[in-house]
Amino acid sequence: MGKGSKVNCKSASHKLFKDKAKNRVDDLQGMFMDLQFARKESRTIDVSVLEEQVHQMLREWKAELNEPSPASSLQQGGSLGSFSTDICRLLQLCDEEDDATSALAVPKLEPNDQDFHEV
Repeated sequence: MGKGSKVNCKSASHKLFKDKAKNRVDDLQGMFMDLQFARKESRTIDVSVLEEQVHQMLREWKAELNEPSPASSLQQGGSLGSFSTDICRLLQLCDEEDDATSALAVPKLEPNDQDFHEV
């Protein structure tokens, strides 16, 4: 896999993260609008229920953000042993360099090769 595939791995997960965040913001905005209408209409029971829902949503998001991700646990010295083999393989593919762009190793002369040339 080339370096471009690493960018694709990151951009795909980044896009998923952004989409999820946008959906959450939309949900939160909807809840705040409902809360504003409930306050304007003096629906105190609805206000307290909606406020609790907002607080619960924020607690869940905070807990989720504080959970270590698989990538961050690897960066902190974790091992691939806890992952399934498919995930391990995908992570390795994203980290591999393309052979066409990697440096070539200098060939070493074997002692037998030198003897052959002297004859």
